Amino acid sequence: MSFYSVFPGRVAVSPAEAGKAVFGWSAKTTANRILAGTFPLPVVELGGKRVCRLVDLELVFSGSAPSNPSNAASPVEQQVEKRGRGRPRKIAAGG
Repeated sequence: MSFYSVFPGRVAVSPAEAGKAVFGWSAKTTANRILAGTFPLPVVELGGKRVCRLVDLELVFSGSAPSNPSNAASPVEQQVEKRGRGRPRKIAAGG
């Protein structure tokens, strides 16, 4: 499958369009995966917008590495320790 035939006359597409064409995901699923850092396709910023270049999509599905993997979406920093529900107790507050 050539992405140039799926998106004629385009160089880059939005991640939502790429997720829909490749995996059949909704736009919200794609947005959630980008935010979590689990979106499997390379995403770059072009003109202040996130896009997937068709060249990178062709390379990923041909088995090669994308041209610039450092521009892939970075995972959101995770909190180290999550506090339990309810009012903090004196023991948990350290006092």
